[in-house]
Amino acid sequence: MSQHKRTNHNTPSNTVQHFVFFALFLLVAFTWTSPFRDIFGLETRNAFICREMLEGSFTAIPTTFGIPYPDYPPLFFWFSTPFAIPFAKVTTFSIVLPSALAAIGTISITFVAGHHIHPRIGWLSALILATIPDFWMKAGESTIDMLLTCTITGALFFLYLYDNRKTHKKRYVTGAILCLLLAFFTKGPIGLVLPSAAWFCYLLLAGRFRACINFLLLLIPVVISCLVLEFFIVWKQGGQALVNEVINMQVLGRLSEKANKPIYYYFLCVLENTALWLILGLVYLRQSIIRQGLSFQHPILHLSIVMFVIVLTIFTIASTKHGRYILPLYPPLALVLATGVHHIIKQKHDHSK
Repeated sequence: MSQHKRTNHNTPSNTVQHFVFFALFLLVAFTWTSPFRDIFGLETRNAFICREMLEGSFTAIPTTFGIPYPDYPPLFFWFSTPFAIPFAKVTTFSIVLPSALAAIGTISITFVAGHHIHPRIGWLSALILATIPDFWMKAGESTIDMLLTCTITGALFFLYLYDNRKTHKKRYVTGAILCLLLAFFTKGPIGLVLPSAAWFCYLLLAGRFRACINFLLLLIPVVISCLVLEFFIVWKQGGQALVNEVINMQVLGRLSEKANKPIYYYFLCVLENTALWLILGLVYLRQSIIRQGLSFQHPILHLSIVMFVIVLTIFTIASTKHGRYILPLYPPLALVLATGVHHIIKQKHDHSK
């Protein structure tokens, strides 16, 4: 259990109401253009798989022309297909709505996490995350990585609650395990690797070696359960040949593909998407170092920094690079930047008195 003294900021009912209106506004903002455009790019693949599920059945493995599609587990397509049922077909709106809802879910978790530090940080982190250009764009497209981001962010926040609360621990650990399972069945092993590596490194850097061992004891059965369940389903549907193909596409193939972007590609992506907020955050860092030292003492911020570094490092090392892959690093980055902006506002307010 972390020994950090936690400040308890209760969320008043009017704050909840305000955030609900904010979330509804974002839902409209993310999806309002979808009825006026065609399905394009990677959305075409997602829409085609959902159409097969809609016209056939909810298969355990996605299919195209009745042939198993081994690149991804089925969760995103299971989530997307029901939205097409009212239209009796897959539309741009039905295929975009799951990404928009996952984006709002991610923003909501980030808001609550920030509110644990300070109410203003909750609102700032939600605003920063929602206005990151690439996050906004992917929320308005059919993006598997947006659902992955939501489940990973949820898993880490549940682990934080389990670690820092004295009550309802079973609920929090159950929520963390459920989010890890959902992350795995959204995009395969990477859904377990990112949050697990971040949480383990967070505990390790804090010198909490017993907690590291306890986490591994929790994680091992989760990993085994995920792998056994997926491989059993795949084997039942396509035999050993399909199992080999799934392993190749979801694990080996992603590691051995030829590099398509320079190694600094993701650094440029982060700079392009957060330039204004980064400038404000750097101003705070400079002021804090000069006046009082850094004030990122809350465990949520420690975890956020670790998560940001883990995601950036893993995907920088990986050969294939796409901007959508690093969506999971934007929620922790938003929390850190929101803290910097909050302290700048607080310092300006204190000086004006």
